[in-house]
Amino acid sequence: KKETGCGATTVVLENEENVIIACPTRQLIINKVDQYPSKRCPYKLFAVQKGVEQEHIENYIKECQGKQPIKIMVTYDSFPRVYAVMKQQSIECKIVVDEYQEILDAYIYRNAAIRNLLNELKDISNVTYLSATPIPYKWKPSELEGLPEYEIEWKNSIRILPNMIKTDHPFAIAANIIKNHK
Repeated sequence: KKETGCGATTVVLENEENVIIACPTRQLIINKVDQYPSKRCPYKLFAVQKGVEQEHIENYIKECQGKQPIKIMVTYDSFPRVYAVMKQQSIECKIVVDEYQEILDAYIYRNAAIRNLLNELKDISNVTYLSATPIPYKWKPSELEGLPEYEIEWKNSIRILPNMIKTDHPFAIAANIIKNHK
């Protein structure tokens, strides 16, 4: 998508489709789950990470039936457990690997989790790898080679240019910036 903060993940979370979103960090999951339900979207998101049992996943799915689409956010390690429950219950869903550029960064210390995730996803047709900073082709894991790539061309997008300020009083500067913005 080449733009951060443009709402691509929000679209996936707030649409009417069942979705499993695989995220690189637990903090990213916690931040998103804490935002829902909201005034704009009544859906309850469910976080699956270490310690969440199959029974909890099944209870959330039961809770959603007839009320809202299933919206589950998972760590890479938790994806296979959630997908297995969805398959077992014959529930179709989209899969999104959010911030997929993190796969490359985390590969060094999370090799097994990433390999397992990519191997699990390779035979699934409805997977989207989403990123504002995609992995250059020459560094992509072999499991991602040959997949179609789409790039959003943004017209009239607003570019924010950083302004470096050297100061011994950062709080005063920040307060003045906020005051001037208001």
